Amino acid sequence: MKLTTELMSPALQMLAGDMAIKDLSPKDANSSGRIIKNLRICGSGLYEYHVSEAPLMGLNIPDDYNGDTFKIFRSPEVLEQNKELYARVPIITGHHVRVNTANAKQLAVGMIGDTVKSELGEDGELYLYTTGTIITGDGIEAYEKYGELSVGYDPVVEWCPGEYKGQQYQAVLKGFNEVNHVLICKTARGGHQCMIMDSIDSRVDRH
Repeated sequence: MKLTTELMSPALQMLAGDMAIKDLSPKDANSSGRIIKNLRICGSGLYEYHVSEAPLMGLNIPDDYNGDTFKIFRSPEVLEQNKELYARVPIITGHHVRVNTANAKQLAVGMIGDTVKSELGEDGELYLYTTGTIITGDGIEAYEKYGELSVGYDPVVEWCPGEYKGQQYQAVLKGFNEVNHVLICKTARGGHQCMIMDSIDSRVDRH
């Protein structure tokens, strides 16, 4: 089953939506109104995709694969090795669009911080932590209304079936050509395990 990007919008090509955040308590704001948050933006593990999403990853699905969906294994080692790519990327709203010098002024509502650190969660998965600053009114409104995040990135993925924690997967994330942006969205693929760290017991200075 070979899929191509010919019928896809150029703005969507090579972007794969990712993770989730969740607003847990009142926002922090300074006198200018902008907000700064601690974020848990990405985690290792298995993630499920529809076969129509394969072109977003430059992935060719074998002709003998009959499933409607497939799972990608994202190892802790790959996230650790590539975590700095998540730093200093723009935060946007709406939908996934590749951010470049021509459209950044119109799309960006804030920026991810300079430092990305990793930590093992209670579930045994590796999570990446950073900060995010939202500077526009529509960005703050989207954050308060939706409270989830999806990372737009250009991944390197190989079809390589295997098993992880008793579950079968079909492909493996090998790395990233680019991490392009972080989207504030209504519903993200990864659930709520990745979140804006707003609760009192999770407001930690990770720098």
